[in-house]
Amino acid sequence: MALRFLAAIDRTVEGLAGQPMKGRLRRFRGSDLKSIRSWRVDDFENYLIFYRATKERLEVLRIKHGAMDFPQALRRKE
Repeated sequence: MALRFLAAIDRTVEGLAGQPMKGRLRRFRGSDLKSIRSWRVDDFENYLIFYRATKERLEVLRIKHGAMDFPQALRRKE
């Protein structure tokens, strides 16, 4: 199952790289969480990929289960 999950993540990220705006724009409080989008992992609907898209790249921030506390889980720990 782990290999199937990793393959699904790769497939989903490749799709997002081709169409980065298809993900849902999230509205979190805090300036550090602006411009974050999310999209479900193909065939694993309970998991979300959180990312930022620019003209140059797609930055995957986290892959989280749908039951997580998203704002806290997305903040970078220094």
